[in-house]
Amino acid sequence: MARLIYSMMVSLDGYTEDAQGRFGRLIERNPGEAEVLADAVPLYLQTFLHLGDEAGYQAAVTKVTAQVDASAKAAADPKAQAAFAKVKEALGRATAGVQFAAAQKLLDQGKAAEAAAAFEALAADPAGGDVPNALHNAAVAWDKADKPDKAVALRPRIVTE
Repeated sequence: MARLIYSMMVSLDGYTEDAQGRFGRLIERNPGEAEVLADAVPLYLQTFLHLGDEAGYQAAVTKVTAQVDASAKAAADPKAQAAFAKVKEALGRATAGVQFAAAQKLLDQGKAAEAAAAFEALAADPAGGDVPNALHNAAVAWDKADKPDKAVALRPRIVTE
């Protein structure tokens, strides 16, 4: 339901900020409802990206993560705790996606060594998600940065991690 609402809001160009406010209020009013958060949080965060507000996105991730952590600690029901854990995983994936895009942007801008370091940092983060892909991109970036020794050192990790 939340996804449908978001799609409708974005399709009505100029309403993304309104959708952002509505999702923000929904999250604030339902901090103990893991199912609501599971639907609303990714869409809320997406509004920041849609608006090109990376600083706002990072601030929202920090704020929502703190809310989810507090709610997870307060939850006595194992099902609720599991649901909050899924929300935290989704937050980790969302953050990793933005970091991956930032690293790719560095590579596209010709900043290969910086991109390689960013991809390696993403691969080292437990919440980073797709470690083999990050390692592959780091190796490609090191090749483009004329550091083939670093690229060669990463390639075996692609299969083992």
